[in-house]
Amino acid sequence: MPIVLPRSVFFHAGRTGGHWVSHVLWRMGLIERRIYPIHLTPSQTFGTEFSRDEKLAFCFVRHPLHWLASYWRHEMEFGWSDSDVTKVAASDDFPTFLRLMLKAWPDCPCSAHMKPFIDDCAFVGRTETLADSLGEALRLAGETFDPEILSTPAINESSVRRVKAAARAPIGLLKKIMEAEADFNNRFGYAGVPEALIASGASPAVWPRLTLKNEADLGPLDNAARLGVTAVRFSYHFSNGYVLTSKGTAHRLQLAFVEAVWSLPPDGRCAVVSLTDPYVAYLVAESGRDVDFICSNKNILPARVMQVLKHQLSVTESWPSQQGIDNSRYRTVILCDSLEHSITFEIELIKASLILDDGGELLFSAPLIQINDSHAIKMVWPSAMENDEVHKLDKFAFASFGYLARFLGMLSFTDISIIYSSNDVPDEMIHQEVERVAMVFGKDPEQFLGQALIRATFRDHLSREKDDFRQKLLALCLERRLIDLSSAPLDLLPAAVEGTISQLKADLDAEKTHRENAEQGVSDRDQELTSMRKALAAATIDTDVYRILMLKAKSETAALAVRYEQLQDRLTLLSNDLRP
Repeated sequence: MPIVLPRSVFFHAGRTGGHWVSHVLWRMGLIERRIYPIHLTPSQTFGTEFSRDEKLAFCFVRHPLHWLASYWRHEMEFGWSDSDVTKVAASDDFPTFLRLMLKAWPDCPCSAHMKPFIDDCAFVGRTETLADSLGEALRLAGETFDPEILSTPAINESSVRRVKAAARAPIGLLKKIMEAEADFNNRFGYAGVPEALIASGASPAVWPRLTLKNEADLGPLDNAARLGVTAVRFSYHFSNGYVLTSKGTAHRLQLAFVEAVWSLPPDGRCAVVSLTDPYVAYLVAESGRDVDFICSNKNILPARVMQVLKHQLSVTESWPSQQGIDNSRYRTVILCDSLEHSITFEIELIKASLILDDGGELLFSAPLIQINDSHAIKMVWPSAMENDEVHKLDKFAFASFGYLARFLGMLSFTDISIIYSSNDVPDEMIHQEVERVAMVFGKDPEQFLGQALIRATFRDHLSREKDDFRQKLLALCLERRLIDLSSAPLDLLPAAVEGTISQLKADLDAEKTHRENAEQGVSDRDQELTSMRKALAAATIDTDVYRILMLKAKSETAALAVRYEQLQDRLTLLSNDLRP
């Protein structure tokens, strides 16, 4: 998104290190405001927000092959966005993606997408020298900043090993890309083929191929419409080549689940809990494990997908402990989305503790607040994880890792760790509220919310007394009375309370200052009015004195006139007397 600074504006061309730049500008205290959506070009912004001559515009470019690899990895991990690239070049195979890009833009498969930024920016830096280029841009604009902050560590762009390993292509194809970008390369000094992108053999598959026990169930189906599916959270890649693609943004989480499931203990029963999608349960079944798929409402699941998977999965709408099967324990419990669609997700964690065997593994995904682990914070916001308009109406809880760890500790979980984490730029709908809260904790709003995949081990060295405690805890949670739990993490919220109080105090101080200024203004006005009254009173007195003096003068003038006339008459008489 364009980021407005006092004397300049940064335009974020995708996959050029813009999130690092944004974070550094935030640390420097230069950000006045952000303009949404994220990748607005200068021509889309000038005239609506400020003029071309008002601020120095700057952006960054990147080596064409690194840019294309980064773009492909991002789309693979977050889902192919609705764009011109997706329409002509979307592919799960990196070499195929490059060929399609070269076909669509023969002379500029990379630079065509940077051109709208380059053409209208007064300064264009390079991602390869990002810190130096940013410093040069800020100095050119006349911004005041601490150059030491330019040493802020880079933000890793990809955390999914499978995708990174697959972003390789034959050297001949890579050279063709560089030849097509000759003008761009000459202008910005790029040359050579990065060795890390050269494939030594066939590119590894990113997605696991799911094998159907009865492939005839798919029949001639070749798209989601024929499959009768309006939306699935995860994408399905079947062994016969059929792909059911999700419209959501959970691809990166899906890949993290794949890696996590494959690293779980190979023995023992597994319970997979999901509200909307059977993918992870199907993946566990594919790995040869005995799996029970638990869903609160079968009607929510994609019906035709479930029909296709009927040979692999059985579905129950009730947790085993609720059916009175207390002696039926699981080696692994996986919560796919239970914490992401509820503001009382603690219930799901308690249920998991009631059905896990001693030493069993809990694996779950959760919306995360990226703050220090010592802060046990839980907050409720509208959904920022999905692009679907329906999801934007939802509300669910974000929790800090400290909150989750302390709550799990109450339930006898140990070895609690984050095995995958990513930041999510706040949705435009909630960005102002996120910025407000992030400010309290001194965090960059763009790195405040995220998503995590968490693993924990259950240690049930206990007794029926401990089990009774969990049952009572569950009862209290079901009654929505978490606040009554004397040992629950909600007691550990003084940091949140202090943060809220701090924010309210700041608002109160601002209001007091505003009121004091207003009162001072009233006082100054009152003094002005008093001075005016005194001036008017003095002017009134002066006028009265003037009137009196005028009247006195007029009276004296009249008397003098009478005296003059009398003297004239006397003079006339004297003159007559003196005549012979």
